[in-house]
Amino acid sequence: MNGRSWVIAVLLLSVAPLAHAQAPASATPPASATPPASATPPADEGIPVTSDLVRAKCGSCHRSDDKMRMSRISYRRATPENWEKTIKRMVVLNHATLEPADARVILKYLADHQGLAPEEVRPIAFEAERRMVDYTYDKDKDTSDTCASCHSFARVLSERRTKQEWELLVAMHRGLYWRTSEGLQLDTGAFLAGLEQAAGTEADVVGKPAPAFFATALARLGAGAAGTVMVGDDIETDVLAAQRQGLTGVLVKTGKYLARTHRAAAGTPDHVLDSFADVPALLEQLP
Repeated sequence: MNGRSWVIAVLLLSVAPLAHAQAPASATPPASATPPASATPPADEGIPVTSDLVRAKCGSCHRSDDKMRMSRISYRRATPENWEKTIKRMVVLNHATLEPADARVILKYLADHQGLAPEEVRPIAFEAERRMVDYTYDKDKDTSDTCASCHSFARVLSERRTKQEWELLVAMHRGLYWRTSEGLQLDTGAFLAGLEQAAGTEADVVGKPAPAFFATALARLGAGAAGTVMVGDDIETDVLAAQRQGLTGVLVKTGKYLARTHRAAAGTPDHVLDSFADVPALLEQLP
């Protein structure tokens, strides 16, 4: 390798959640959440967060404005159970550092100051109480059918968000398909385009091929783009996306590689290998 040290990034799946965790959050709601001057202000303009602990532990991602409103947090009310799920998700996916005692204090604060009223909880209390009931949400059948395909609709009703918050769409990645033991299967990216059309919005993609994803991965690796090789089997989201950020792209003809997508791709990989086993030999050839 002529004395040069290369960092190999293989798919980078393990750092996908970090892109969201470390991306700078807006100090105010997103531009899409700010109504024009002529529009009627939303009924909920955000709840100030006065807890020093919440601000200290959550403030690195959820920025505050001059009214002490924290992005995302101030525009949501939820049951204690849903706030608890959120805190756990931040710890597991975004690697938020929380001692159990601090997590309990934060949960109590959010449940007390940004919870639901008794009349809001009463119809959907069966969710938290784990009671089996015959419940039907009849206000919007399409929404009910979409959400209830994965979980009880009471989970949705356990949240209150501004209209603009509900319209925000976050996606892990734009990969269209992946390979399983049963062959190629549709991945979440295949459904994302439909969701964007239905919601009339563009998703905030925190994984590949988002530039912030690669920037966060490089930061975690402590490496520069010029000295990093991205090895992947998806020419668009793995290889070409990495090359646009200055990494060296290596396409391997294994995994979910398809010759037809290779031929139809919008660009050309820096290197193409038959197998990941060929990577060491390639590194020896790189300047």
